[in-house]
Amino acid sequence: MDKTKIKLDILGLSYSQTQTGAYALVLGESEGKRRLPIIIGNFEAQAIAI
Repeated sequence: MDKTKIKLDILGLSYSQTQTGAYALVLGESEGKRRLPIIIGNFEAQAIAI
């Protein structure tokens, strides 16, 4: 199994239009092009925004 770690940056945080009360956190590679959207809850989104 490959245990390479990849540094990710927060690219954006927006209200999810597909799930009520959820937010989409978009992470992106620091040295690459790949993006990783993650659906999180309201409280987690508030904590990240602060």
